[in-house]
Amino acid sequence: MNRRIFLGTTLTAMNIPLALTLGLLQPTRALAGWPTDAFHSTALDDALSKLSGGSLLTPSDAIEIQARDIAEDGSSVPVTIRSRIPGTQSITLLSEKNPNPAVARFTISSRVEALVDTRIKMGGTGDLVAVAEADGRYYVARKRVKVTAGGCAG
Repeated sequence: MNRRIFLGTTLTAMNIPLALTLGLLQPTRALAGWPTDAFHSTALDDALSKLSGGSLLTPSDAIEIQARDIAEDGSSVPVTIRSRIPGTQSITLLSEKNPNPAVARFTISSRVEALVDTRIKMGGTGDLVAVAEADGRYYVARKRVKVTAGGCAG
């Protein structure tokens, strides 16, 4: 490894706890737009309502969810989501049968393709729901996944 990169990374890593202690870094400011209520919801419809602030969720074919139709192990289900909606600002992934359906939210930069590739836990057979936010509007797509062995406990 390049010595300069190593030293720079090490010095930066050592200064983060100091900056946190002095109050120079405040993670709560970074999370100000985080939909906390949606991620604490225990029902899919409630999570969707809180995520969108009660706004209409428009079904869209421009959101593509790629996942196997049958997942043999719910503890690790590969999922890819692509939004072709212009100006996509975030993609939120929900799993209908999880104790807390909201699984993850990804903020999308305007400089990159709105594409997310991840692995999630699924508590049982149900819909994967992807919500894309663009220009203050919410778009939704669903894909049914059959889970043969669940990955989430209540």
